[in-house]
This record gives sequence, C-alpha cells and structure tokens, in this order.
Amino acid sequence: MKLIRTSIGKIPLGYGCILGLVVLLSNIFFKIYKDFELTFYLSSQILINILIISFGIYAFKKSNQGYLSLSQALKIGFSISIIAGIIILLSDIFLADFISDAINTTKKEKEAKWLSRLYYAILVFISNLLLALLISLLSGAIMQKNKEVYDEE
Repeated sequence: MKLIRTSIGKIPLGYGCILGLVVLLSNIFFKIYKDFELTFYLSSQILINILIISFGIYAFKKSNQGYLSLSQALKIGFSISIIAGIIILLSDIFLADFISDAINTTKKEKEAKWLSRLYYAILVFISNLLLALLISLLSGAIMQKNKEVYDEE
C-alpha cells in the first residue's frame, strides 16, 4: 500500500485564521461586557486555544491517513498559533481604542500609549506561542501514530 504524504500548509492557515478571529471576537466581547473576572477571561482564552489547536492537529492526522508524528504536531500547533498571533497582534496594535485615542490625546501621549500597547501585544504574542507549544506537545503525544511502527508488520 502506497502512503500519500499530506502537506502541512493548508491546515494551519485555516485553523490559525479561525483561532485568530475567535480570540479577536472574544476579546471584543470581554471589552464590552466588563463584568467578568480575569480568571474567567484567561481560562476561556486557554480553552479556546486548546480546542482549536487540538482540532487542527486532529484534522491533519485524519487527512494523513491516521498517521501523525510528534514533530508534525508541533509544526502544526506552532503554525496555527503564529497565524492567530499575527491577527491578534495587528488587532491589538491598530484597532484597540484607536479612534478615541486619536481624538482626545496629544501627540506625545499617543506615542506613549502606542508603545505600551505594542509591548503588551508582543508579550501576549510570545505567551500564546509558549501556550501553543505546550498544547501541541500534549496533543501530539496523545494522538501520535508513526508510520514506521506499522510499516514493519
């Protein structure tokens, strides 16, 4: 039986965009409704990351005839997180309170707020990458099925 090798490229792009948009919408929701506690917000963000990254890894495994190596799982999870992180990073930098800041603040205050927003967005991006690494490692270890083990039989 000849095995067809599946490309990793399409799955992280789709699931990365989904993760970025879901996190962006949940951020907007939590900014509008400020009655929630920080622990609920953080736990919901972690749960969203776990679900979408794990489903992305599972979708690759399913399209790869049921085989998945740990390195493939890490590549997929990290790629999903990078694509989602770029979407979140750009939205945090350019969309967060941009109009109200432009109207009511001086040029020096705008620069200071922009730099602090940039530092915060970069910190969130790096923490999401570390979280994705952990999620990918755990999901990949659970779903791992190497071709070499089954080819010997």
